[in-house]
Amino acid sequence: MTTTVRPRRRALLTLAGLAGMAVMAAALAAAEPDMATPTQPAAAATLNPFSSAYRERLRHLCETYDWAREQRRDILAHAQAWLELSDDDLRVAVPSQMVPRALYCNRKAGCPTCGVAIFRHGYYPWRMDPRKHPWKVECPNCNEIFPTNDFAAYYRSGLDERNMFQPERADARLLFNTAHPDPNDPLHTYGVDPGTGWKDPEKGSFKFVAHYNHHANWGANARYPGSANSIPSAAVGLGYGYAVTGDLAYARKAAVLLDRLAEVYPDLDFEYWASQGGYHQYRGIYGTAVDSTWSTRVAYDLVRAYALVRDAMADDKAWIEKVERGILRDTFARQKQSLIWGNTGFNKDVVIMMIQATTDDAFRDELVAWLFSNAVGEPIPSRHSDWRRTRPGGGLGRTVASLSGDGFSWEGGFGYSAILPMFLMNAYRSIADLAAGRTEPEVRTTLDLLRQRLPRFFHGSY
Repeated sequence: MTTTVRPRRRALLTLAGLAGMAVMAAALAAAEPDMATPTQPAAAATLNPFSSAYRERLRHLCETYDWAREQRRDILAHAQAWLELSDDDLRVAVPSQMVPRALYCNRKAGCPTCGVAIFRHGYYPWRMDPRKHPWKVECPNCNEIFPTNDFAAYYRSGLDERNMFQPERADARLLFNTAHPDPNDPLHTYGVDPGTGWKDPEKGSFKFVAHYNHHANWGANARYPGSANSIPSAAVGLGYGYAVTGDLAYARKAAVLLDRLAEVYPDLDFEYWASQGGYHQYRGIYGTAVDSTWSTRVAYDLVRAYALVRDAMADDKAWIEKVERGILRDTFARQKQSLIWGNTGFNKDVVIMMIQATTDDAFRDELVAWLFSNAVGEPIPSRHSDWRRTRPGGGLGRTVASLSGDGFSWEGGFGYSAILPMFLMNAYRSIADLAAGRTEPEVRTTLDLLRQRLPRFFHGSY
């Protein structure tokens, strides 16, 4: 069975870190034809929400309205630094598994210099600027910059023939405080981080490099420090650069980045680092580049970037197969093992994006069947957690049934309890299209519940 999906309006134009995208998305949505009645099954090429018609409408808006031109300027400014990198430098910019990732730098001690005063500046307070200070974090309270060594040089010295970082290959002679190069200087090793942290005898380990890598390189949410210039944001930004200009240079750079990601992504294992302590508050957390919850956002952005440039790379079948295997299929396999499993709604968001992006009809049908299946899996034994289990079904129906009578989810606090209903409102039309022609009771019940509870959530919230 081949499935037709309408593009979700939220997916039409959403680039983290760029203001006013909702306005342009609304204008694009207004320009769409009426889609109230499900259409007949279409070829895979027509399912991509970022189609040639979408790109034409987008460029028309930019040619017509000042506000759209301003957003195009922001998009291109965001992509420019990545566009200027050589292909080799672009590939090296994607760090592999053996460069650690840490959610926090030091959750208890704060900053080595000013201590917990740093937390006056937020929950994730460290500043990160990949352009000015690559691989470094800056305290917003005392303005100290760490690590004190040149980790960028150390990183490059440890790359193997596949540009994968191997710590045992790295040049240990580069591990010194560049402001105090004399080995006899008592500050010669102060603040030096080889990637696994610098240890203060009293305050514990500070994960400068790993914290930078988590947020500045792999962050998928621009509300967190430095994530606006992350690798997922770069891939999406280059994709939108192609969408608003039609210039293949943007698509080709995004393709290079995605090609490299398809090599690195399958080996990323956050549990490897979290289980060692100091990289996350939970030793038993799983994930890819980051923990299992944030991994859903990384996956969503990588799939979205692929969808944005897929048409430009249509003739390169090897590239399409490599990216779909290394990113889309790998993501789905990990979802079924709870390795990528976020807040309620995040996982379904990723699956629907993959349904829209993939060129493989059989894979798409597998994704659709999984989304609607309410099959319950078995626990997966783990040293560190008791919540991980197999996921033979996406459980969309069970998830919708868990909504309260007024449409909120079970997650505590308004911000969290609204994640699921907000996702369902954005995805409703796509879900309805996916359900078209299906007579299974769980599918029809799911739609009935959505029609009943989403209006209650809307009226209760707005």
